[in-house]
Amino acid sequence: MELDFRGLRQDSALVLEVLLGLIHPDAAREELVRDVASGAVLGLRAAWTCCRQVVEDSGAPGRLPLLLLALGGNTREQALLMELLGEPRARADAVWALGHGGRPEAADACLRLLEDGDAHVARLATEAFVAITGFPLEDAHLLAEEEPPEDESPDAPLLLDVEKTLPRAAPEAVRDWWARQREQRRFAPGTRYLAGVPFSATALLQSFATVPARRWFALALELAIRSRGRHIVSARDFSFRRHRQLATVHGFAPRGALPFSSLLDS
Repeated sequence: MELDFRGLRQDSALVLEVLLGLIHPDAAREELVRDVASGAVLGLRAAWTCCRQVVEDSGAPGRLPLLLLALGGNTREQALLMELLGEPRARADAVWALGHGGRPEAADACLRLLEDGDAHVARLATEAFVAITGFPLEDAHLLAEEEPPEDESPDAPLLLDVEKTLPRAAPEAVRDWWARQREQRRFAPGTRYLAGVPFSATALLQSFATVPARRWFALALELAIRSRGRHIVSARDFSFRRHRQLATVHGFAPRGALPFSSLLDS
């Protein structure tokens, strides 16, 4: 599928490529991935159609297409993401993406995956559940785990893969807490949440100051898409520069909670 990007500003394209590189090491080099994300910023419907087709046609489409559906998918597209939790090759990427989507239905799925036999999936499920609900990840709510053995090889990486170091929540503690939230009707079905706060343009901007740094790029990508490229914030910028960029954001609040498909040109 060919997309027309003649209207994309050069500076926006360069920053967007940086964002994609943070999502996946190969993302900025994959033409289709770059085109889909850039087309979404431009508001091209063909880009969204392409994104959905990539997810529907591939058993393991990679993180970026799944992230885009999680951030801006309609009810049908959210259901497609939930189905991918049943695909072993896509499960880790799907639960990671659903954490950025913020739906209570996804939190229910994450709760079930806390006991997944794949520790990587269980860690991502913990991270996603916290991102959606604001669950307090205190010591009493964590599984006691043995320290992973150190790799004494001279060729071992200096830093562990971040996702291997994510904490795992104790399933019973999460179940009790989530049951109380449900009893209090704090989370409405179909509503989107950021750490327990209903999604809005204001909540999106405030999240830059509260979420872990590894999640900034998804916020920046969503801001770029919802503002139609008017506000490009680099997740790699120093905090003072990022704060200055965020202070200039205005004018996209009415578009803040709509599915991406409602924001696109014909």
